[in-house]
Amino acid sequence: MRFTTETSLRETRRAWRAFVVLNQLVRRGVLDNLDQTVGVDLDSLVARTGLDGRVLRSALDLLVANGLLRYDGGYRLADNAGWVLFCLEEMQHEFEDMTEFGNVLMNGEPVQATRGGVDREDDEDRARFLEGLSRRAEPSLSESLRLVHRAWKRRGIDDRGPRILDFGGGHGLFAAAFADAIAGATAVLFDQPEVIPHARQLNGKKFAAIGGDFFTDDPGDDYDVVFLSNVVHGENAARAQELVACAANAVVAGGSLIIRDRVVHDDRSGPDFAVDFSITLSLYTDSGHTRTRSELVALLEGAGLEVEFIHTVHDAEYAYAVALRPAGVTP
Repeated sequence: MRFTTETSLRETRRAWRAFVVLNQLVRRGVLDNLDQTVGVDLDSLVARTGLDGRVLRSALDLLVANGLLRYDGGYRLADNAGWVLFCLEEMQHEFEDMTEFGNVLMNGEPVQATRGGVDREDDEDRARFLEGLSRRAEPSLSESLRLVHRAWKRRGIDDRGPRILDFGGGHGLFAAAFADAIAGATAVLFDQPEVIPHARQLNGKKFAAIGGDFFTDDPGDDYDVVFLSNVVHGENAARAQELVACAANAVVAGGSLIIRDRVVHDDRSGPDFAVDFSITLSLYTDSGHTRTRSELVALLEGAGLEVEFIHTVHDAEYAYAVALRPAGVTP
C-alpha cells in the first residue's frame, strides 16, 4: 500500500479498522458462537455475548463484506474462516503490541526482547513459533533447493555428496529438504540446543544436528555450502559482521555461503514486506533491523567473500544472496 492519494489513505484506514474489529470480536468470543453450517441471528448473539446489538451488527456486517462471514438470515463462518482465524491467532500479539510502538519509538526499548524470535524461557512459545516459521518457509523451499544444488554442482566433485550446513536453521525444514532432495547430501542443522528437539519433531531426522551458540561454538569448517536463513536481521552491525564471518569460516575454499533474508532496496522504497518486517524487529529485538542490498554486500565482502548475485523472490517474500569463498581467503 502506498500513501500517495486520499483514496489510498482511505483504503488503508478501512483495512486497519477491519482488523481492529476482527481482533475485538475474537477477543470477546463472538466468533466462538459461529460455525460454517447454521447461521445465528443477531438477537441470539447479543444474548450470548452481552454486547450492544447495534454496534455488533455493524461489526459482523463488516466481516461479511471482508469475506470472513456469510449472512443468509443469520451469521455463519465462511469456508476459509478457520484457516484465517488460525493465522490471526499467530499474529494477534503483534497487533496488540503495536499499541506500544510510541514508547518503542521514544526509547528504543523493545516490547519484548526475544532470542531467535521467541521468549528466552518459554519452550511452549518456542514450539509455536517454530511451527509457524516452518510452515511459512515452505514457499521458499524450491528456490532454496535450486540455489544450494547449483552451488554444489559448481564445485565439480563427483565422488561424494555435498556437506551442507543449515546455520541457525531453527525449525529444520531446509536441512531436511537438502538431505532428502540432493543426492548423497549430508545436511547439518546448527542452532541453539533447545531448538533441536522441536526441529526433529517438525521435520524428522534425516539431518544431523549440532547444538550451540553462533558466536562461541564451532559447527565445523568443511562445508561445501552454508545456508544462513533468517538470522542476520536479528543483530546489530558489529554482531552481524561477526555472524557472517562465522558462517563464512565454515565454508571450504571454493564453496558458497547463501543468505536468505528480507532485504531492503538501497533507496529504502521497499519491498513492503521487508520494510514492514523492520518494525517487527523494533518491537521484539534489542538491535535487529532489515539490511539494504548494499549493507548485505558489505557484510559478505567484509567476511572475505565474493558476492555473485542477490535477487528477491517476491512470492516467498525473501531475497537470496550467493557468495563464494575464494581459495586461500580466511575470513
